[in-house]
Amino acid sequence: MAVFPEMPAQLRGFFPDFFWNWWQAFRTFMISNFTTTGDITLSEAGKGIHLVSPDGTAYYVTVDNAGSLTVTAE
Repeated sequence: MAVFPEMPAQLRGFFPDFFWNWWQAFRTFMISNFTTTGDITLSEAGKGIHLVSPDGTAYYVTVDNAGSLTVTAE
């Protein structure tokens, strides 16, 4: 897994607060297991979810206009 470093404190003044908050949330998401009790929405059409099986095979899951799921090995 990629390592997402802390943003150096001396750089914080160069970024607005919303970016700082976003970076911390993104970093936390990337270095932890993602868990939610709510829905997950991918709002851009044509995007999907990348999943990796226990044997390391990567899969990409998408949905078409009829609601059919497509799973493609990568």
